[in-house]
Amino acid sequence: ARRATADLFLGISAFSRGRGDANTGQRRPALRVTQGVRAQPDWSTLEIAADTVTQALDKVKSAVGQLSISLSGLDNEDAALVESELDAQAEQTGEIISHLEEFLLRPEKESVYWLEEDYSGGVQLKAAPLQVSDLLKKNLFDEKRSVILTSATLSTG
Repeated sequence: ARRATADLFLGISAFSRGRGDANTGQRRPALRVTQGVRAQPDWSTLEIAADTVTQALDKVKSAVGQLSISLSGLDNEDAALVESELDAQAEQTGEIISHLEEFLLRPEKESVYWLEEDYSGGVQLKAAPLQVSDLLKKNLFDEKRSVILTSATLSTG
């Protein structure tokens, strides 16, 4: 899984470098991943690599889950802590699989996706919903009695 993931991100980085302007000494601008970008021939190579990674990570998740199950019968506090950590790792691996599949294989129409170079020269996969009102209502406003929202934008005038 580690090698497949490294190969995937090397491919994503090469794909990103091959698009847009090369800035001298500066980070490259973000590359918005649109249907047009996804239609380019190089993108299918990324899809194949992503499928390989998600299959490998799914095997890791299953192995971690099986290890956790094998610890569940032990009557030991340390084993219970390890079991809890393994369960958390299996859940996090499942989330990573889901995010990779969404970004590279099955994008949602209600989201926008882009590739961004970080300060070390690596590439990051970014996604954001186009509409946040339902998410805010469900995860914030419906959960709290009162909410205070602030903005960091200051202006004079």
